[in-house]
Amino acid sequence: CALELQSLGYQVTLLDKEGIGLGCSKANAGHFATEQVFPLAESSLLWQMPKLLLDPLGPVALSAKHFITAIPWFIQFFNNMRPSLRDKNKAALQALNKDAISHYTALLKSAEAEHLISLNGSLLVFETNDQTKVELTYQHYLTAGIAVKLLDRAKTLELEPNLSNNINYSLYFTDVAHTV
Repeated sequence: CALELQSLGYQVTLLDKEGIGLGCSKANAGHFATEQVFPLAESSLLWQMPKLLLDPLGPVALSAKHFITAIPWFIQFFNNMRPSLRDKNKAALQALNKDAISHYTALLKSAEAEHLISLNGSLLVFETNDQTKVELTYQHYLTAGIAVKLLDRAKTLELEPNLSNNINYSLYFTDVAHTV
């Protein structure tokens, strides 16, 4: 990391072929999503993929003229659904996210900019009445080592009073931060 090298006395120059700051992460809502440790390559998507691809407004919308060039990407995506690779990718995401907030906080503190991060958590909300389904999702995160609390409607609305009354449960991820 450039900052670490500088702290060791090295002179560092950063280059961005797109222009200053254009090659960095952006459009991520300033959300430090430390709860996101599950790879997107999930086998349950296999049966949904045709519908996702054919929906022009869907998250995987792809025009026919680009389909052929996307085939290598799809092969890699499907390959990553294999349990051994999925577990390896999950472990990598967990390792990356585990200390992310404390590292960012230290970095911001060294720049006297710690006020630019807010550790206020995030919610995953559920409209379902099926408490068993919600509890399975909750256990899934707990097993992955994520700091999470299962909240009922009242506790959820206490945290976010402007949410719809259709919300019956939420998972409150306590170790999630946002930029200010």
